[in-house]
Amino acid sequence: MGTFEKLGVFYIGTENRDTDGDGRADYMVIDSRDLTTHAMCVGMTGSGKTGLGICLLEEAAMDSIPAIVVDPKGDMGNLLLSFPDLLPSDFVPWIHPEEASREGLTVEQLAEKKASLWREGLASTMQSGDRIRAMRQNTEFALYTPGGVFGRPLSLQSIFQKPANAIIEDAELFQSVVSTTATSLLHLAGIDADPVTSREHVFLTLLIRKAWLEGRNFDLASLINWICKPPITTVGVMDIETYLPEKDRFGLALRFNNLLASPSFSAFLEGEPLDIHSLLYTPTGRPKISILSIAHLPDAERMFFVTLLLNRLVTWMRTEQGTSSLRALFYMDEVFGYFPPVAKPPSKQPLLTLLKTARAYGLGIVLATQNPGDIDYKGLSNIGTWFVGRLTTERDRKRLLEGMADEALDGMSSSELESLIAGLKSREFLMRSAGEKRPVLFKTRFCMSYLAGPLTRDQIRYLASQQKRADAVAPASSYQTAQRLGVLSSSHATEQTGVQVSPHAVEQTGVLSSPCVTEQMGTPFSPHSAEQGSVQPSFHTTEQRDMRSPTGPTGQQGTPLPQTPAQTIVQASPASPFTREQSNGLRIPPAHPASSTSGTPKTPEDPEAIASFRKDGDTAASAILGTISVPAAPTGVSVGFLPGLPGDLYIPHLAGYLTLYYHDEKKGVAHKKKVSRFTPLRDDVIICDWKKPVPLEKQPEDFVSDVPEGARFAPLPADARRKTPFNEWSRALVDTVWRESTMPLLRHKGFGLFADPEESESEFKARVTMAAREKRDTDIDAIRDKYEKKKRTIDDRLARAEERVERTKDQESDAKRQSAISIGSAILGGLLGRKFLGQSTVYRGTTAAKSISRAHKSTGNVERAEESFERVQQQLATLEKDMNEDLDSVSAAYESALDGIDTVELRPLKRDVVLDAYMLVWVPESAY
Repeated sequence: MGTFEKLGVFYIGTENRDTDGDGRADYMVIDSRDLTTHAMCVGMTGSGKTGLGICLLEEAAMDSIPAIVVDPKGDMGNLLLSFPDLLPSDFVPWIHPEEASREGLTVEQLAEKKASLWREGLASTMQSGDRIRAMRQNTEFALYTPGGVFGRPLSLQSIFQKPANAIIEDAELFQSVVSTTATSLLHLAGIDADPVTSREHVFLTLLIRKAWLEGRNFDLASLINWICKPPITTVGVMDIETYLPEKDRFGLALRFNNLLASPSFSAFLEGEPLDIHSLLYTPTGRPKISILSIAHLPDAERMFFVTLLLNRLVTWMRTEQGTSSLRALFYMDEVFGYFPPVAKPPSKQPLLTLLKTARAYGLGIVLATQNPGDIDYKGLSNIGTWFVGRLTTERDRKRLLEGMADEALDGMSSSELESLIAGLKSREFLMRSAGEKRPVLFKTRFCMSYLAGPLTRDQIRYLASQQKRADAVAPASSYQTAQRLGVLSSSHATEQTGVQVSPHAVEQTGVLSSPCVTEQMGTPFSPHSAEQGSVQPSFHTTEQRDMRSPTGPTGQQGTPLPQTPAQTIVQASPASPFTREQSNGLRIPPAHPASSTSGTPKTPEDPEAIASFRKDGDTAASAILGTISVPAAPTGVSVGFLPGLPGDLYIPHLAGYLTLYYHDEKKGVAHKKKVSRFTPLRDDVIICDWKKPVPLEKQPEDFVSDVPEGARFAPLPADARRKTPFNEWSRALVDTVWRESTMPLLRHKGFGLFADPEESESEFKARVTMAAREKRDTDIDAIRDKYEKKKRTIDDRLARAEERVERTKDQESDAKRQSAISIGSAILGGLLGRKFLGQSTVYRGTTAAKSISRAHKSTGNVERAEESFERVQQQLATLEKDMNEDLDSVSAAYESALDGIDTVELRPLKRDVVLDAYMLVWVPESAY
């Protein structure tokens, strides 16, 4: 690991001690934690602010700090153009033929010239190809083009997905997410809506809120149908027709339908999901810098996307733990238009929220602009660091100085500071930071990335094809990872996936004429009613029932389902033969038309149908035809029928719905998991075998109590006509599920961290990395305190040694006296800061050394002075050696933090496996 990477500091250039720009240079480093108070970079075109931004992001990558970069101009994609070998062939694809022609060179010749320039430039700022290689190894770079399929698009389908349970449980945060989602959608539809006074906004908020509280995802097509046929009857105390008449609702739906049918919007439905964690980390937990290029989007779509992204970032931030270390960066290369002083575009409020609150979560906000006169400086008062580049217009300079805090002057008059800003050269900046007594003048270092200018579509397309990623498809979200680990049942995962809309179908037909989603929202089921004994619980989500006591309920066998199931949510599709009819709360399947074009319904005599329900050859041939009457079940056993096709043969099954309660205070786990099991009743030696379940994704409310019309029924096995075996089978179900209920958990023993059951591997690794960074920063602070005192002592000794030498010298020092020795300068300066080791300390040591070489060696005073200086010099070398050893130890622990992750297993107590519902169900052959 390099010098600066050991210290957790960003090396961004060289500092000039004199404000005229001619002073001697020291390394310009800033503590990464300074960026938690945010930063603003201001400078005209050509000032070098893009290069400064790229330097900051490169340093973040060196320190394994992830970042999201919004790129309205197309320059930040240059971060992907870093070449460890610095070969001319690396530069060839990025050389513009016009530029080569202007210089009278071929593309290959200009590429060779650029490669040489970069090698020399990096060497002049203490960098090399090895540092580039380390940067690429530490962090992954990705370039996205939301709304543009020519690159790497981002899908906005995820904005319709139900937020995490932690967000829903936080009423204030949940309402904020719902409101901002509605605002973003309305803005994209061309409606500038006020969250309080706009009827459309209130109405849309209620629809989104209802869906998410019911634990369901939706899509824009569903939303359009809900607007036309609202699943709610009142808004407040007013009837829906009074509050928002059908004519107004149709106009709103028409706007969204036009949007959905638009070919340009279809690009927003393709690509990887817009997920903040996935933009910051790879599925394996590797930090990532994601550049979101929006230069190709029109203004309205830019504003929509940026607003949506900012709101998602606020939501993600509030689910993270607080920290004083830098967790991640959000960088915006041009904030003009998104944070104006007077107007209130939808992007302003979430950006202001981030500036006010992100510090507590370790999220640094870095903004850049070339229009300092058109930003809200009152809103930027929370920014702790300003980088000011050259500003040629007097208006811009005065507006900037008016907007910055008075502390920016610090002993300099306003006119002096304005003159200094006007005289800055390219790549020169004045930094005003809360941690510095005076503004600091510095020049940016050479960027490791090749600055090719704004990338063209063809170049972005080329980069997209060249990006080799392990997660070529969209990374799994937390619940999908949990399902893979056995945390969630497949039925739960099925409900979570939502509906994906084909952009091609949208382009051809739109949505309003489609009958596919006419009634998708029913009256929500109360999660508490089952515990009151009225109806059985709904199993749509793992969170709709209150978490029980950690010790678990007293009984294992739940109350059987009543004959009339609870009212439920119906999702119909064009291919479904069922419609929803209200008849005592039941759904009645219609008669199947005999002349259906979808094919002849299967009958009991159909050989293919017979094979579909024959399991292991255990169905007797005499049972194939079945009977038209339902075989009687034992008294007290709940019975349900799954709607099927007329003439279907129904097979008896047992269905069990269970809740598993995992609780471990030491591991910080309090989790519940829903499980469902179906198994056919076989007329064999083993009648009920829970170890051989069938893959049915059905919930209790999917079964009706009325006998389906025209149904035929296979006989019940003899034992299934008695109550006792049913009790035995229920106990066997609980025992089988308990034995298979082991849940793996990721753990970091050193930090005492355990993964949440719904937390992905990537999310857990990010937590471990953050814990390691916090410990590293704490350890570095301790080392800084330790060596700061020792360094002060050595400074005093150097001063005394210099004084003794000066008294004995008899000749003037020559020009070489100005050169500086480099004993510990980088490591000590980076750790202790410019105020502890700048050029003054090094210069005193240099002066003493040069003076000694020119003093009279014959005098005893000079000899003693030389010996004294050598001792101090040795002490300085020892100090650096000891400091390096301490830093190496801290760095090694930080780099190997992820190696300490292992897996432990968690199993619930048997009493914490609860049978919520247990019933005899008749399943038609067509269900398989």
